[in-house]
Amino acid sequence: MKVNAVLNVLDLPITLFAATGKDIYRKPRPGMWTEMLSLQNVDSLKSLDLDESIFVGDAGGRMKTTRSAKDFSCSDR
Repeated sequence: MKVNAVLNVLDLPITLFAATGKDIYRKPRPGMWTEMLSLQNVDSLKSLDLDESIFVGDAGGRMKTTRSAKDFSCSDR
């Protein structure tokens, strides 16, 4: 319920997806992406403004720094 409280305070249109099993929705499979396109009624990738879009992931392949650990993978590049 913490997520709901934060989203209510932010007052932003957000759709949250979470893969809970090893199926088509888990990275790197495209299930979550195609589900999002369907829910948003997107019928063509040309209608998406990818330059103004944000991708959030946890595996960018970043190297260890003095302030953060090394990512476990680079699968989100």
